[in-house]
Amino acid sequence: MFALGMIEAGVVAAMTISASSAYAVGEVMRASHSLNASFASAKPFYLVAGISVAASAAVVLIPNAPLLAITIAVNVIATLLMAPALLFLLLLANDREVIGPLANGLKSNLLGGGIVIAIALMGAAYGVITVFPAVIQK
Repeated sequence: MFALGMIEAGVVAAMTISASSAYAVGEVMRASHSLNASFASAKPFYLVAGISVAASAAVVLIPNAPLLAITIAVNVIATLLMAPALLFLLLLANDREVIGPLANGLKSNLLGGGIVIAIALMGAAYGVITVFPAVIQK
């Protein structure tokens, strides 16, 4: 049952990540981007989803590939990129032309800025600990 659960989790993750990447590409290209759309009307969406799954499968099938190291490296990169993404989100939340009267106030900006700084510091610490594990002595 555990193995079946692990396989299911992997399949769901592969579908979610490839579909979200394909959705973003479809959004940027102003093309149809839905699993409900036909292949003809959403070619970029389906091509990116297929390429994403194929590339992931190709990496996993590389003989003797250091899959744990690859996974940790991807996690470190994602953690380091989270702070800039949140900063852009905070800037968007302050744009009165886009958000209107619901734009952030001073308290929200201070709290949001503190969260972005905390995540940046924790991400940097995670990266340092991952690259230089001897920094933390057992």
